[in-house]
Amino acid sequence: MFSGATSAPDTGSASFPSPSPLRPFCFRASLFRLIHHPSPRTLLLSNGSTLNYDIALLSTGAAAAPWLRSSTDLATSSSGFLLVHPTLQCVGHPHVFAAGDCAGPLPNDDVAAAGEAVDALLRNVPKAGVYAVRQAATLRRNVVAACKAIAGAAAAADDEEKKGGGAGVKEALKALDLDDYVPQRGFLSLLSLGNKSAVGTKWGVAFEGPWVWKLKDHIDQSWMRQFPALASTPAAAAARAKLVADMASGGDSAVSAAAREVAGMDAEKAAALMRDTEAEDYMVPLAVLDRMRDEDGFREAVVKGMAD
Repeated sequence: MFSGATSAPDTGSASFPSPSPLRPFCFRASLFRLIHHPSPRTLLLSNGSTLNYDIALLSTGAAAAPWLRSSTDLATSSSGFLLVHPTLQCVGHPHVFAAGDCAGPLPNDDVAAAGEAVDALLRNVPKAGVYAVRQAATLRRNVVAACKAIAGAAAAADDEEKKGGGAGVKEALKALDLDDYVPQRGFLSLLSLGNKSAVGTKWGVAFEGPWVWKLKDHIDQSWMRQFPALASTPAAAAARAKLVADMASGGDSAVSAAAREVAGMDAEKAAALMRDTEAEDYMVPLAVLDRMRDEDGFREAVVKGMAD
């Protein structure tokens, strides 16, 4: 965490406030470089001035592996990510699939065929694990179907040229009716702060408090219970028992009750509820987020209410 306050502007010509302990100071990467001489823990700004810091946290976005462009003939965006059809097949190579951070999904097949400026047309699929996880089901179905088609084409081929990636295989792959991956509209980000508190963001709003930590704990525990070897350990059993005891009550009935409460809630009250940093129960705030997902007008009103 840097000493200082507020956020830095886009240029290096602005003046900065005097340091203040335990307050963050955020910079664009182009504005600084870290130096260790003549003094340690010094930030050298692009305008030549320096700023001392206690802890430097470098937050970088995802970058494509250089070899995707330098060592393959696969189509890439200007930033180096593989261009893939909605079926997750690489453009120009229907037998190659890509998913997760390395891929840049196109909105439709016509974009790739037209050769348009693809960077501006790539789907808004952030480089976040939740998208890669949900691509997996589509990827599995399509890869299985493609493998069966390749095997069938190879078995039916009359000459060696068509085997192992020849014209017959490509024709078989083009004829497949594969599933399209449809990305979700947004995702929930949660970060634990320690002391059983957490912060979260979704739909353009931020929230914090004990209820956010309990929601994160519930999601994490539910995820880990999908792995039988871990779920059967004594520690996992104890964690499950504690989680159940800490929850408001009733499982599905609690979810339904929260949904009913939020269904008639006005946006101003929902915004106030989401700003509550002392709340313990996550059921009602989660129901607010669900309604924000389903109702554009409600979401916009809550976002505005939280910003006021």
